[in-house]
Amino acid sequence: MEDAREQWSKASEAGDVDTYFTHYEKAYAYVDGPATVTARKALGLATTPPSSDDSESGNSEVEV
Repeated sequence: MEDAREQWSKASEAGDVDTYFTHYEKAYAYVDGPATVTARKALGLATTPPSSDDSESGNSEVEV
């Protein structure tokens, strides 16, 4: 999380969208990557990320 903090800080100070998303993606990788598997297991949560077909197929239970 300490490593992610630096990237979140840089994202918050970005002067343009591209720079923001560059740092956003680096920061988010720390909190949504393989490092979260142990914590998710301990909490009884799913540890397998959804396949790309799940989000692109339009079969979502929630419709907007």
